[in-house]
Amino acid sequence: MEPINSPQPFMTQIITEEHRSTFRADLFETVLYDKQDVLIPFQPASRPISSQTRRSPSPPSGALDTGRISDDVYKTIVNALQKNCASELAVIARVARQQAMAPEQFQALRPEDRLEEKDMYKPLETIMRFIEIQLDLIVRKAGGHRTYTRQVITKKDNMVFVQDVVFPKETLAYGKPDFLIADVPRRLSSRDKWLLTDPYPSESIRSKQCPAFIEVKLSPKACPTSHDGVHVKRTLVQGADYARLILANRPHQLYAYGMFICGDIFCVAIHDRCGIVVSPDTRLTDPEGLELFVRIIAGLTWELSPQELGLDPTVTLTPGYTFYEPLPSKFPRFQVNIDQAKFETVGPPLWQSFSLLGRGTSVFYAISLDENIPVILKTAWHTPGRQAEAQVYEDIKDATVRAGIEYPRGMAELLTGGDVKLLVEGTLRPVTVSMLRKSSSLQPPTKDGINDRVLHRVALRTVGKPLWKWSSLLEFASALLDVVKAHKALSAIGILHRDISPGNVLIRVEAKLTEETRLRPRSIELKEPPHDEIGGFLADFEFASIKSEPEHLKMPGDAISGTPMFMSTKLLYASTKKERVSRTVEHDLESLCWTIIYALYARALEDTDQQKDDEMRHALNQEFFLIFSAVSTHKLLRLRRDIFSPAHDTFGSVKALKHYARQLNAHLPPLIDISWEFLRHLQPSNDTRDDADTNSQEYLGLVDQAFPDQVRKVVQVAPSDPQTTAAQTAAYYKIFLKYLSDFVLRLSHSSGPK
Repeated sequence: MEPINSPQPFMTQIITEEHRSTFRADLFETVLYDKQDVLIPFQPASRPISSQTRRSPSPPSGALDTGRISDDVYKTIVNALQKNCASELAVIARVARQQAMAPEQFQALRPEDRLEEKDMYKPLETIMRFIEIQLDLIVRKAGGHRTYTRQVITKKDNMVFVQDVVFPKETLAYGKPDFLIADVPRRLSSRDKWLLTDPYPSESIRSKQCPAFIEVKLSPKACPTSHDGVHVKRTLVQGADYARLILANRPHQLYAYGMFICGDIFCVAIHDRCGIVVSPDTRLTDPEGLELFVRIIAGLTWELSPQELGLDPTVTLTPGYTFYEPLPSKFPRFQVNIDQAKFETVGPPLWQSFSLLGRGTSVFYAISLDENIPVILKTAWHTPGRQAEAQVYEDIKDATVRAGIEYPRGMAELLTGGDVKLLVEGTLRPVTVSMLRKSSSLQPPTKDGINDRVLHRVALRTVGKPLWKWSSLLEFASALLDVVKAHKALSAIGILHRDISPGNVLIRVEAKLTEETRLRPRSIELKEPPHDEIGGFLADFEFASIKSEPEHLKMPGDAISGTPMFMSTKLLYASTKKERVSRTVEHDLESLCWTIIYALYARALEDTDQQKDDEMRHALNQEFFLIFSAVSTHKLLRLRRDIFSPAHDTFGSVKALKHYARQLNAHLPPLIDISWEFLRHLQPSNDTRDDADTNSQEYLGLVDQAFPDQVRKVVQVAPSDPQTTAAQTAAYYKIFLKYLSDFVLRLSHSSGPK
């Protein structure tokens, strides 16, 4: 189905279409078609039902349980389906016949006889519920029990809510599949010993409950496998959109299943960080096809473990927590390992990637169970051969020692890290996409030189909160000051971050563990640190370059797979041309400016939402949408050309944000002025789109012309040699550091607004 209305319908539909447009290009050469081995988890296996129903809730690491209900049980269910759901199966067959008609034959039908996609929903819902009912009857009669309680839920006209930290609104609906496979509670009444789940309210579904989806199309021609070898079918692109939401919102989900039912044809697809693998087509109304359909629905709802449905096999859901609990305080917790070190995640993610392909970064608060301290836990996929992030932290630490400088206060401190490993046949092996796909026929194809991904995890001693979650403006300004100082110190010894975004610029907090009580589990309490420790830090150094690396060269496309909206415009242009670019300090500082603007919008939108200031929130939301909504590189470049067009007022695109900043503190608007003018000055020429080489004298002249009197008093930069990059960089740093230092000083000497 197409995206439906939401609290922000216009924004939602454009975002969805942008993602799908991007997917269509990104997915090309990453899709494998007609792969029978996709169906291995659902294939026949002669195993007694009593053995199946008594397996352990979580399969042991490295030995995923593949036991299944016996073949005889499935044949019994198929026979019952053919008898009791004959009318529903007839509707599916009739849909196929109508879709096979010539256009003139179809038009000759009476309008009331023409079947539409919506006419398939109720029959399919009935068939899939009947499968669960039959499993309940047969398993109970055999004396077994049900380990996993999942249900096929039709979304009808209800939205799928997601937790999105990229867009500040707490819950957004991006559209919906026709059916979702969702974790649901066990039956409320256990006296009858039924294993059937109670009907779950469709409007209550959250993406974190759902490991898989089912999408329905009217015509068999819409099936993803009927491709032309050149273009990815729209149906598959739509499925990729749903899969990315599952991977982003279901914690520690490494891949997602999707089923496509097109007329009387169906297929199954696996979506992961390297692409999609699609099974061959099967006809639902054939006896063999119907049995396979029953096996798939039984596997998705009843048989397969969370790990077999894509949950990281190295993590364990903490006892007492579920995927379906709606209360934020009961957000699922997980036991997580890094080698021998043990951690438990706490609460929803601080940051998550909403891309399908690429790194799939997620960041959580966690408790180190060995050291009994709070930490930040990050999980992401890196390409084989790339230096792991944990090693990058160690290399940077060594570089500071060699340079004779202190480890920057504004840089995160590593506790531990390494590639995630799984015990396979007695040997610890890194968790990779190729390992999870298992079969040799399913191995990822090579795209842009990448044919696999390796799961990596790091734990940071330094604990922080998002930049827009400040308790006082002093926290916000001090955090930026620390980050700019750290970046300057690192760049001076040849280290560039190369991936600055809101997810890795954090405000330092004092994090303490709370004691477990009868009513409350042990948790993490965040407090503002003592006055002399207020500040912030830069994290996520996976893509950092160190001077010893040749020329700091990197393919931009690999870095912008997650959040291109914060990347340098020059790098975005290079990525569209598949060019290699030498990274510079200015690229990092441009990303920092976008991050500052984003953080101020995020806070402004939260504040105006709480204050019920609908008019201001609407104005802010419009500006925010025009600056940060694009998810395709080409659309993002078009937006940046428009907002920095000479025909527009320099600060017209951030007018509402500046109004909000003036209300908050008289000295805050200059930060927007400095950042926005810096961004404008670094945009490539509107005429040439070539290298945006700038000089400090020109920039300082623009600063003097554009900024009001109070900014000139704060920003005082001595003339520098405009011919050298070093002089330009020094000017940029001086502007930021002078303003932030003075702002922090002012805030320190006053109570300041909270």
